[in-house]
Amino acid sequence: MDKSWISRKRTTPDFGQGVEEFIRIVLTRKKEGEKMCCPCKSCGNMHKVSTEDELRDHIFWNGFSKNYNDWIWHGEWETGTENHSYEDHAKDLNTHHGNENEVLDEVFDEMFHDTEDDLTEGPPIDESLLTNAETPLYPGCSKYTRFTSSLELFELKAEARWTDYHYSKLMAKFKDMFPKGNTLPSSKEMLCPMGLDAEKIHACPNDCVLYRKDYNDLHECPTCWTSRYKVKRNGKNTNEPAKAGEKKDGMLRHAADSPQWKHIDTTFPNFSREARNLRLGLCTDGINPFDVYLAPVIEDLKKLWDEGERVYDEYRKETFTLRVMLFCTINDFLAYGNLTGNIFKGYKACPICEEDTKAVQLRSSKKVVYPFQRVFLPHNHPYRWLRKDFNGNPEHRSPTRKTKDGKKARNDMVKMGIRLELKPTKKGKRYYLPPACYTLSNKEK
Repeated sequence: MDKSWISRKRTTPDFGQGVEEFIRIVLTRKKEGEKMCCPCKSCGNMHKVSTEDELRDHIFWNGFSKNYNDWIWHGEWETGTENHSYEDHAKDLNTHHGNENEVLDEVFDEMFHDTEDDLTEGPPIDESLLTNAETPLYPGCSKYTRFTSSLELFELKAEARWTDYHYSKLMAKFKDMFPKGNTLPSSKEMLCPMGLDAEKIHACPNDCVLYRKDYNDLHECPTCWTSRYKVKRNGKNTNEPAKAGEKKDGMLRHAADSPQWKHIDTTFPNFSREARNLRLGLCTDGINPFDVYLAPVIEDLKKLWDEGERVYDEYRKETFTLRVMLFCTINDFLAYGNLTGNIFKGYKACPICEEDTKAVQLRSSKKVVYPFQRVFLPHNHPYRWLRKDFNGNPEHRSPTRKTKDGKKARNDMVKMGIRLELKPTKKGKRYYLPPACYTLSNKEK
């Protein structure tokens, strides 16, 4: 078919006849009720129209995209066509639109569409994926294939935040539980062809460098000279990297490592079960000391905790109830007092010791100071032995640990007839409180 009319002026008979012929071809190829891609310069086949009149109006009003010579969006699948100049197309669009951004958008849109028919020349889909997608999970299973079962279990792994180790153990257990002849893989390796592969990169224990590219073959950190691998007692290196995975040394590196995070997970399982719920940290540095300005924030936080807010998840294409909790606050000591309502000055200013706070008022400046707080330092801390730098005395005391478990509480349980094994026992002039069942000895700790 002669398509030279595309470059003619819209007022010429050739252009009008060409448009009518194009519409006739589109109508003969489209299905009933199907919309048509509009090839005008404004739509660029990115938008569809419902009727032939609307299609005709768009083409006559905006012009026909001059580089749309292979009508792949209208049933024509030609190959071997020559490459077209998108610079020329950009000039035409610039004349029509007069807007550089719109020109670039339409040029790249059409570049994208004109390469659609060449997608078959790209790399082939991994044959193993096609095979796994057709292989039933076990003989006679019609609901799940080897591929879909692995994919759903991997999605569950992501939602439940399982480690690779536990996920692999679960897959191995399922494989053993399923009927004989099942095809469930024992690990996540089947998903690697989909781009879900993971590369393990060694790192310096002190976080100086990653052993990749120029550092890939090094055995020591070029910055701190720490060994890349763990060292045996005899001084020889092992093949195991010195820094591998999550450290479990009791250090706090993320809020999720804190006892508070784990306590929340245990106390509020419904909240922690929804991974999309939020735990906020409120930064109150420089906050206005008058609590009246906090009222709107507090009201919103209470609503987000009690009722939640309906939110649309674009990734999952679903609506869910988002709940929020105030996990922590970041503030100085004065703002801490304003937020909590605690006393933050004077003789009883310590929020830990409270009534047991030991303080001294300086005679000249009348300021209250707390020279006895060394009690919270570790027992081997050098500051505990300093005299003249503090109050003239070393500090040998341990911090006061408040507890409701005392002699009176134990006697009340005896009167109620419960936990009689915890009855206070008098030894000489003092009473001895038997340890509870959950108490660990130093050896057990």
